[in-house]
Amino acid sequence: MEQLGQSLVKQIDAHAEVIIVDDANNPTEIEGVQYYKMEQHGGAAAARNFGAKKAKGEWLIFLDDDVMVGSHWYAALVLALTNHNQCDMLWGAIAYESTSPYFPMRIVENHGAQWPMSAHMMIKSTVFQTVGGFDPLFADYHNEDTELAIRIASLGYHWSRLPRLQVTHRHDIWKGEELVASSKHAAVWPILRKKYPKTWNMFKVSTFGPILFPLDYLYMLFFPILVFPLFIRYIFLNRNDPYSGFAIFFIKWPLWFILRRGWIWYESMRVNV
Repeated sequence: MEQLGQSLVKQIDAHAEVIIVDDANNPTEIEGVQYYKMEQHGGAAAARNFGAKKAKGEWLIFLDDDVMVGSHWYAALVLALTNHNQCDMLWGAIAYESTSPYFPMRIVENHGAQWPMSAHMMIKSTVFQTVGGFDPLFADYHNEDTELAIRIASLGYHWSRLPRLQVTHRHDIWKGEELVASSKHAAVWPILRKKYPKTWNMFKVSTFGPILFPLDYLYMLFFPILVFPLFIRYIFLNRNDPYSGFAIFFIKWPLWFILRRGWIWYESMRVNV
């Protein structure tokens, strides 16, 4: 966060402000940055909504604390917003810091700005306030940004992608508890299908008829065949990595897929879709 804040302060002009909302942690103050600390941990959605209420500009630019911007990012952003002023919501691309990532790295990227991710998202302030901001109910799925994007688009607002505007996501490593928590990510789709029956799949998640993410079943079906070569590859790539281990491998293969399918099934039954 400190590196991101310093980089932004160096680039912005008098028409912009940098706001950092600390989600009840211990921030490092940076000159030229407005700091706000949440009284208690509320998650990313609550922190973003809090920061949006403090902002005074026409556009709200959301960045996560684990991304980095290039030295010319702000100038490119201003040009993009000028050229797309008829839009109400935009989002840019995300590249992963490592050029050759492999598990258990946590790979967060969005090449070509294919998906609306709040790690690099721009929304007009009036639109954000009108629709009610991020819904904290979706924070448990780490998908509050997808829900907001679908909600904004379903209400008739205009949106577009900015594939040439890019930030970089810092190197990260999966831990067991994070992997388990991530298995719930896809379970948001039955809920969104129920809530937005006409627009829920406007960004094209993988489906086969009513089945969400059908490749999961193939992975689980062929796991007995694939487990040995996958395990050998994992050991070879991570032989000097102190963060890897047998537990991490088997949490993902196949426990993560089983949990993921279980969550999707549970939410499908709960909302009756």
